[in-house]
Amino acid sequence: MTEEIAQAHAKIHIALLNNFDTPLVLQILKDLMTSANKYVADPAQDNPNVLVMNKACMIVTKFLRIFGVVEGMDELGFQASGSGEGGSVDVVIKPYMDKFTEFRDAVREVATESKSVDILKLCDKVRDDDLPEVGIRLLDSSEKGVKASWDLVGVEELKREN
Repeated sequence: MTEEIAQAHAKIHIALLNNFDTPLVLQILKDLMTSANKYVADPAQDNPNVLVMNKACMIVTKFLRIFGVVEGMDELGFQASGSGEGGSVDVVIKPYMDKFTEFRDAVREVATESKSVDILKLCDKVRDDDLPEVGIRLLDSSEKGVKASWDLVGVEELKREN
């Protein structure tokens, strides 16, 4: 697989030197992705080399970015918050997070009224530990009747804040 990646990269370079032969580059990328998929799916491969697959993915992402297919500067794949057909990540998860936040608010209200400290601790754990691991900040309101709010800010930003 390593040799296939090196050959694909060399062929892409030659195709771009040849008056930007974009169709050929896209065919080479397609062939590289097919080879990578076969490599991973091969039952004889007990443990595919992650570094080799990472290199293949980086090459595909690099050239798709050059052709304007991939936005942003993520090293691999499509940008998480890009404006694709499915919408940005926060638009996609909004209905789920809104329902989850409503549910959590209701659980907190019942737990507060019944003085269930263990349930309140679990609600705090979701807010303080679990959601930040996936880049979501959940803010509780101290005012009665005001719902909690959430924001998708990214894991790294939340780590810097703490």
